[in-house]
Amino acid sequence: MIKVIAEAIVEKKGAALKILKLDGIVDFCDCFIICSGGASRQVRAVADNVTATLKEQKVLPNGVEGVGTDQWILIDYGDIIVHVFSHDARAYYALDQLWVDAVEVDLSEIGITDEAALTSPEAARFL
Repeated sequence: MIKVIAEAIVEKKGAALKILKLDGIVDFCDCFIICSGGASRQVRAVADNVTATLKEQKVLPNGVEGVGTDQWILIDYGDIIVHVFSHDARAYYALDQLWVDAVEVDLSEIGITDEAALTSPEAARFL
């Protein structure tokens, strides 16, 4: 499911994709998938593509938060929580830095090679 979500993010040009394994660190999920979008419209498009892609596979989220603001959309799939940020919101909340003990998944190991997806969160602010 992680690869499917990552591919859905890349399909809509989500940037600075990070997958953090949190199993053994927190008890509410196994992983965070974090990415950025440019304008609020792109943030919404990325989040919508994730939910639509998984819905095709009969997987529905437990909840979706932040759709009204389109600055930080959280999609809860139980063991996997997806965070789609605007560049500014991602920089402000710095979620990436809060989980320094998490293991970051090497995106190339799951077949993600898109340049924008691999861009650092800091550089993604200027895309």
